[in-house]
Amino acid sequence: MPRLLQVRMSNIILDEGKKVIPDLTWSPDGRDMLFILENGGGKTSVIQLMMQTILPNVTLTGRKMKETVAKRSNGHIATSWRLDGDQPKYAVFGFSYVNANSESEDLQYFNYYFTHSDDSPLTIETLPMVVNGKLTNYTEYKRTLQRVEGVRVRIPETNEQYKMELQQFQILVEEWKNMQKINGDEGGLLSFSLRQKR
Repeated sequence: MPRLLQVRMSNIILDEGKKVIPDLTWSPDGRDMLFILENGGGKTSVIQLMMQTILPNVTLTGRKMKETVAKRSNGHIATSWRLDGDQPKYAVFGFSYVNANSESEDLQYFNYYFTHSDDSPLTIETLPMVVNGKLTNYTEYKRTLQRVEGVRVRIPETNEQYKMELQQFQILVEEWKNMQKINGDEGGLLSFSLRQKR
């Protein structure tokens, strides 16, 4: 079973600019991770953002991704996983988006993934989300990932194709859908547990 090593988020603007994640990496290093924030501190938003790397454009607590992030904002999210096996091997799953100007327009996004070893030129830390202190915009980021040398970055064309390809890494989409249910409302864990007992 793969283990989550790192989560990186760049230029995540929430609550129309009241909360900003500039370029931050959390490193659970394969252990459990707990976010303790006051009510309204952004726990649900952070969970929803992390989920985008496995379940693209997923809703949480009835909120669409385009409602979670600020209008006209551009951001990047990636998760790094240690894969099973004798030799150290890692997979990085990412989600990049640009939000629309209005409610009638859709969020534009793409997902990507790649694998690497310890000596790879491209890792979660070296992803060009921010270059020289400046955010790489959505279009340039996608173009840069498509041209990376020494590592094959895969950008599937559809969400279904992406989720299917994640199975090769033993990333089980159904487990993530269960996490979506558990985190979907205040009583999510209890109602999920009761359903499982039946």
